[in-house]
Amino acid sequence: MSKRFLNWLIFTIRTVALIPGKVNFNRLSRYGGRTPKTFAANLV
Repeated sequence: MSKRFLNWLIFTIRTVALIPGKVNFNRLSRYGGRTPKTFAANLV
């Protein structure tokens, strides 16, 4: 795994851990500070 991907994965896991309730791209963007499109593109 590349360092960039590993950093993104850690960031996403931490963000998911912070979100109460249902997790979707809109909620990830609200708590993570990035757009839903960014999360969707990187998690596919």
